[in-house]
Amino acid sequence: MLRDLGATLASHPFFEQFEPQHVDFLVSCSANRVFQTDEFLFREGATADAFYLVREGKVAIETVSPSAGPLTLATVGRGDVLGWSWIVPPFVHRSDCRALERTRTVAIDAACLRDKLESDHELGYRVLTKVVEIMARRISSARIQLLDLYGNEPD
Repeated sequence: MLRDLGATLASHPFFEQFEPQHVDFLVSCSANRVFQTDEFLFREGATADAFYLVREGKVAIETVSPSAGPLTLATVGRGDVLGWSWIVPPFVHRSDCRALERTRTVAIDAACLRDKLESDHELGYRVLTKVVEIMARRISSARIQLLDLYGNEPD
C-alpha cells in the first residue's frame, strides 16, 4: 500500500522533478482521500491541516461575499494542488474548497510535512519554491478576474 502511495506521489506533477528519496520521505505523511460532489475539502477559517494533490476530479476554490454569496476564485483539477495555508502561520485556510464532482486526492498531513521540511532543508526549499510558484499563479489569476469584474486597468 505504501509503495503504491509512493508511486502516486512520484507521478503527480507537483513532485515529478523531485528526487525519489524526497518523495519516499513524504509517504508516511500521506493518505488517499476521496471527496464527493459538493463536499468541502476545507473551509475558510479552519485549521490548515493538509496539503492536497488532486489526482482526479474538479474543485472550486471559493470565498463568500456578504452580498453575493459564494464566489469561485478558481477551479482546479487533475495534477493541481490545494491548500497552501498549511505553510503560512497561523495555518488557517483563507478560502473554501468544494468538490464539483467526485474528487480523488492525496492528503499530506500538514504537521508531518512541516516537520519533514524542517528536517531536510533541501526538500524544504524545493517544496517551498513550488508552493510559491503556485501562489503567484493564483494571485495573478485573481488579479485578472478582478480586472475583468471591474472592466478596467488600475491607474
